[in-house]
Amino acid sequence: MKSDESASGEKPGTPRPTFRRKTVVIKRGFQFRYAVIMFALFGIAAFMVWWEIYNNFKSVMDQGLIREPAAIRMVADATRVVLYKVVIALGIVWFLSILLSHYIAGPIYRFEACLKLLKDGDLVHRARLRPHDELKSLAAAYNEGLESVHQRVRAIKEAAASGGDARAALDKVKSIANEFKV
Repeated sequence: MKSDESASGEKPGTPRPTFRRKTVVIKRGFQFRYAVIMFALFGIAAFMVWWEIYNNFKSVMDQGLIREPAAIRMVADATRVVLYKVVIALGIVWFLSILLSHYIAGPIYRFEACLKLLKDGDLVHRARLRPHDELKSLAAAYNEGLESVHQRVRAIKEAAASGGDARAALDKVKSIANEFKV
């Protein structure tokens, strides 16, 4: 990559379009699995904490250390409040996991689109990601690799189109083509 280009493959000063995805759920399967995993991990951890609190209070009450009915109600209320807060926290975890997965799913979606264009022969289109997206180093590597292929194909076209000695042009095309691992 040239030194005057950014990681997205664009030259400084080039107006960069703003990318705003209108939907948060871009790759439904991936984002749903991610959210389920985060939800389950947090849910298991929260349940374990609640269970310990509940069992410890129950043990204290079973041993007769707490006899006051008001204290027993207070302990029961406390365990119920902890359970309610866990349920609320699980909702927040679900929402945040969908939101955070958006910053990974978006670039994956964009790479899929770039690869479809590449499959159709487009060597000009570059992967551009939003400022807060993940996988920027992958986009930079993709753009660098695509630029290298683009330059080689351009050199092959120039060598094939050059007038003069056809044998020299063919040798030039062959030497460039030999740079590809096939």
